[in-house]
Amino acid sequence: MAQATVQSLPSLTTISRTVNCTDCLTRNCSMAGAIDYPVQRCTSYRQANCYLCGKADCTLNGKLESPVMACAQFVPLALP
Repeated sequence: MAQATVQSLPSLTTISRTVNCTDCLTRNCSMAGAIDYPVQRCTSYRQANCYLCGKADCTLNGKLESPVMACAQFVPLALP
């Protein structure tokens, strides 16, 4: 019979992610968009920013303080 080990995971807000600051959309971060960055892991890395998303049928569309870290449906607004 197979055995499984259960391990509790930290909450989503404390999980660190491998980052690429050139792709990060975190507001108020001096490294966001930087090409030469020293960061390897980051708890505030954002691949999606609902305030800058053009997906009109999403309930979080345009929300300034969205809890979303990443979204497969994220559509960046076309800025002039």
